[in-house]
Amino acid sequence: MGYGDNNTADASHGSHAQHHDALFLALPEWSGQSTSAWVMRLLSDSAFDTGQNIGLPVAKWRRDYPKVFNAIAELDPVDAAPAFAERYLDYLSTTATWPGTDTPVGELAVTDPDARLSEDELDGLCADTGQADRKSSAAAVAAKITTYDTPMPMTPSATAALDWVAANPDSLSLRGTTLVVIGGGAQLSPVRWLVNAGATVVAVVRSDSPGRVKLVRDCAGACGRLILSPPDASDPVTQAQKTADFIASIPGPIAVLSTLYIPGSAFVHTALAADCVVKAVAEARDDMVLCCTGSPSEAWRLPDGTVTKSIITLQGPNYLSAKLIERSRALAMQADGRQVIAMILPPSPTESVTISSQFEEVMTKAPLVGVYPASPRDASGFAAGLLAYQLANPDPARSLYITFAVHAGMWGNTIPARYRLTGALIASRLFKTRAEQALNQGRHRAAE
Repeated sequence: MGYGDNNTADASHGSHAQHHDALFLALPEWSGQSTSAWVMRLLSDSAFDTGQNIGLPVAKWRRDYPKVFNAIAELDPVDAAPAFAERYLDYLSTTATWPGTDTPVGELAVTDPDARLSEDELDGLCADTGQADRKSSAAAVAAKITTYDTPMPMTPSATAALDWVAANPDSLSLRGTTLVVIGGGAQLSPVRWLVNAGATVVAVVRSDSPGRVKLVRDCAGACGRLILSPPDASDPVTQAQKTADFIASIPGPIAVLSTLYIPGSAFVHTALAADCVVKAVAEARDDMVLCCTGSPSEAWRLPDGTVTKSIITLQGPNYLSAKLIERSRALAMQADGRQVIAMILPPSPTESVTISSQFEEVMTKAPLVGVYPASPRDASGFAAGLLAYQLANPDPARSLYITFAVHAGMWGNTIPARYRLTGALIASRLFKTRAEQALNQGRHRAAE
């Protein structure tokens, strides 16, 4: 449903229409510039090369894509999944090129891996949030993010992690690690919570984005430090080199998270561009921690080997294709021995979700079938708390994502979430239709 880490196009990239052309990478000629054709071909090639069966080819991609993503989720997490992920990332990064060039996106590298910004340079990028007032505190933030607007089903590990944060609120300051959030203006970004708790956070967000202004406003009186990316280093698609160089120059240690979201196929392109930036920084910095978020509406392999099969077809294949890029990078980096922080955030009625009347209707009716969307406030708070816990308590043996999953009731039911939500939507529309018919009949009788 596209609500794992959503934000509006305005919040992360300014007007979608205004920047639409700049959001796309150049694809190989054989794709016909079709993102779906490109993704299908590379998924199929990756499966062939690694000896896996993921159900390709399919008759109709937009109809059958859930079968493919369910099959990918079923891959063995120890051997098959990382091998498939690395091959898929390699194909993606060597077949797409930066806009207006013939340079494969995978060739991006940090210009000077040893360069670091001075404290004076960082201070020059700090947002004026009225830090002298120091109205916020880690304890106050911890109390808020562990107090939910609605009951929230989650894994026991997620519950324990949030309880630990409530008992150790200073962990929200991230204890010397600087968090970099690509698309920091997102509604589900943890930036606001963490800055208010005393952390130093770098928000990579376009200078012309309304979300940038709102972010500064939301951090007013924070006891932490909000650093804003330079105007020429704020876009992973059109400013990839400078964005990578800027992030790599942040004094370490650093943790990097992307919360970018763009509607439609542009999300796939933006996700790949952000991945190339992250990869370049990781190659330049051995003290970088990768952070990722997922949605319960993706397909996930649970500890017992079953797959959640909670994909909502209404969301379409582009969202899952983009999130697969992030998941693949997480698998590849974990296999390489790097620290990876990963979590699943609940569905949330963000602006990018409620812009669709169908999504909004599903969100409204979801509690009737045991699915409980979280407010953007709560969902971003979960992100802050689960990130802080994992940073303070690293464990390479954890299963990525599903250990700390706020699934909101989309899992753990004998009836898959896709059927429950579809049923709720149909029932809602049937009730609405009958109510309108009754109202019209009443008006007709009154007119007689």
